[in-house]
Amino acid sequence: MKKENMTSLLLAAFLLLGCGAPTSPTQPSIVSPIASIHPTVVSSPSATTRPTVTKKPPTPTSTSEPELQTNGPYFAYFQKKNSTLQLIFVDANGKGRKVIELPKVISNSLALGTRTTPDMRYVSPDGKWIAFYTGSAGKYTEMPAQGTSDLTLNLFDLETGETQVVTALLSKDYPNNFIEAAKSLNNPDRTAESLYQAFVSGITQTIAWSPDGKYLAFGGQMDGLSSDLYVYEVSTKTIRRLSSGDQELQWIDWSPDGKWIIHSSVYGVGAGMTFDIYAAALDGSAPRYLSTNILYDGIDHWLNDHQYFENDGQNGPGNYGLRLVDINTGNITKVWDGSFSDFVVAQSGTSVLLIAYSPDKSPVNGDQFNFDFDFVPGPFLINLKTHEKTRIPTTDNGHTYGDIRPFGIGGREFILTDQTTDKPVYLTSDGQLTEINLEDTPISVSPNSEYWLAVTARDISVFAADDTLVKDIPFSPSSAYVNGIIWQPDSSGIFLIVGSEIFLVDIPDGNIQIIEKSLTDDYPATYAWINVNQ
Repeated sequence: MKKENMTSLLLAAFLLLGCGAPTSPTQPSIVSPIASIHPTVVSSPSATTRPTVTKKPPTPTSTSEPELQTNGPYFAYFQKKNSTLQLIFVDANGKGRKVIELPKVISNSLALGTRTTPDMRYVSPDGKWIAFYTGSAGKYTEMPAQGTSDLTLNLFDLETGETQVVTALLSKDYPNNFIEAAKSLNNPDRTAESLYQAFVSGITQTIAWSPDGKYLAFGGQMDGLSSDLYVYEVSTKTIRRLSSGDQELQWIDWSPDGKWIIHSSVYGVGAGMTFDIYAAALDGSAPRYLSTNILYDGIDHWLNDHQYFENDGQNGPGNYGLRLVDINTGNITKVWDGSFSDFVVAQSGTSVLLIAYSPDKSPVNGDQFNFDFDFVPGPFLINLKTHEKTRIPTTDNGHTYGDIRPFGIGGREFILTDQTTDKPVYLTSDGQLTEINLEDTPISVSPNSEYWLAVTARDISVFAADDTLVKDIPFSPSSAYVNGIIWQPDSSGIFLIVGSEIFLVDIPDGNIQIIEKSLTDDYPATYAWINVNQ
């Protein structure tokens, strides 16, 4: 998963206030947060705290649209029609579709999440389930009275229309448990109120499906003084507890191979906050502490199944200290110590291109920021194997480069934009630049690396790997803003999101058909590929 940044609105509000120098939380023991407790298979759910009541509303209805013609994968997205939330599956070739009208209870549950619109992270990757919350944990600004909160995790069966309760998420003495938790911590900075606010900030953000759709990882407080990591196995309806630390969970992420569940936790939220990051194995072995950093809403860049990128950040130096974390070994490799604005990883996984704002040394010294006013910001190419760092020089005419993107065809690892001419240029793995005879425009490479294309306000130009023009497809959308280019898995075409419209472009035939005319939201988290056969 490279994620599009789904930070909670509440957390974002605090961060907008500005972050000071982060405090240095006491590093937990490697075996904390489960101490000597072994994850227990719970007969899920019990009669008192894990109700299994199943409600069966009318089976989800489909429109009179042409039925799905294939067994998947399907392009899926959310839509609202006449105030009714819909989940739509479309054949990869665009010939059939299924429109599922979701019950009102799911629309109502969105108020508990990060946005007023849904998110594909709640839909299982196999397209069988959608997770949602009901009830409440209370308002962030004030603790509720004991016995008035009822936050619950549920599943909706997208095939049968059945609603299934997974578990109630709060402890029996909620929220008085925070008073007891604060006493046990015996730290004046960790009050019952701050622990409660951290819990409310993170509880509905800590949810993620495994890549195969068989498990749902989530945060809950059913068995302890703080929120812990749990995993629900859909086929057996059993819940296992995978952690029992004294912090409050904030986000959850799965490794691409589904073996690890990465999760973050804090004692409090607000200015200067950092996150302690842990890895829990799906098999229930003891979680391990990995690092402390500013990953606000999950991991954006996975290098492979067991390595991901992280960094620090503060007001002043901005993002800095880019590092590569290895879950298997616990090793953390420095990539760039200095400040930077952005970085991208080559498709080959061998290098990183980074826009540096300061030299390759930490800009922070205690509470002081060390600025090098002689340093000229610019791109650096970093070899992840040799750790060699190469500055990409300005051209003879003094032009500089930005707007970096991966490319990955014919030794050309990246594309940059000449900030003077607004033209894209190739960057090879050995640092050579070659200008592309195109205006600055969205460029995307096919999954099989046989094609790449550029979308303009006039046409879609499809090129072979050697830059030979294969096809020029006339295209004049009502909006010039391209939100997304999503390739079909077999590289035969793309779903193109432009403004509030979705187009399907068939590359061999050069045909374009409109799939959707009035998208409610076009941010990437509202659409995804669903593979029903995995």
